[in-house]
Amino acid sequence: MELASSQRILPTGSLGATVAAMTRPDLSQVTLDELANWAGERANQFRLEGFHCSESVLRAVALAIGVELSDEMLRVSTGFRGGGGGYGDRCGALNSGAMLVSYLYGRTKATEDNTCASELTRILHQRFDEELGATRCSLLNRVYSKQVLDGSCSIVYHAGAKMAVKLLGEAAQLCSACAPVPSLARLKH
Repeated sequence: MELASSQRILPTGSLGATVAAMTRPDLSQVTLDELANWAGERANQFRLEGFHCSESVLRAVALAIGVELSDEMLRVSTGFRGGGGGYGDRCGALNSGAMLVSYLYGRTKATEDNTCASELTRILHQRFDEELGATRCSLLNRVYSKQVLDGSCSIVYHAGAKMAVKLLGEAAQLCSACAPVPSLARLKH
């Protein structure tokens, strides 16, 4: 499966002035693990600016992998915060990872194959649950907000962004139906 042709590489205007302050590292100089960690740090910088989990992770991962998202796409992530508008269900950081998988590998026609998007989303859920112990916001919040001084979910923001970047960097190896994300092909090995 090829990536959507409408994608533009390297975010510019949609992320506002924040992009200039958080320049993505030269991909030929970093490994996938280093880029994933960078995305986790960026997610928490977005959190400190006032963005919620779903908004922060979506922005950080898009910036890390070099995909520009429209303002509309960025707005779509807002309602997923706090497990669905604060309801406490599926974590917004996880939802944002699934949104990016769908953005990159989703389909627009019922006749198109959805194997890649489905498989990567399933793997992301599995990894999230294995690494953090849950996918439900209320459970994650109860555990992780007690581990940081400010009572935030900063650990989850970091982990969610990191997992999404790693998953997208490994997409072609994880599922034969997935094409590699072009910008990630330049990563240092």
